[in-house]
Amino acid sequence: MTTPPESEDPALAALIANAQAEDAEAQYQLGLRYLHGIGVVQDDQQGGEWLAQAVAQGHLPAMGEFGMLFRMGRGTDPDLLQAAQIHLAAAQQGDETSQYQLADYKA
Repeated sequence: MTTPPESEDPALAALIANAQAEDAEAQYQLGLRYLHGIGVVQDDQQGGEWLAQAVAQGHLPAMGEFGMLFRMGRGTDPDLLQAAQIHLAAAQQGDETSQYQLADYKA
């Protein structure tokens, strides 16, 4: 996984360091930055990789976002079954966004 060159933004540099140190919240936040191009070049693949690391640690909001990547085909091929499985796992742990997404699959 690549990381941006040394940043002039100390907050971004700290976020990257924390994400690389396996801080799930930092991985989630860095993944969002990549997905939305905030302080880094927008990159769905990179964003998904950081979210996947946070998901592996059980980070619920990351699970909801990760499910959306599969649902929308951002950085990956669309896979509604994989998306639904991720959203179901997060919803069962109380993630409200994932609960909403599950209801939307039924519509």
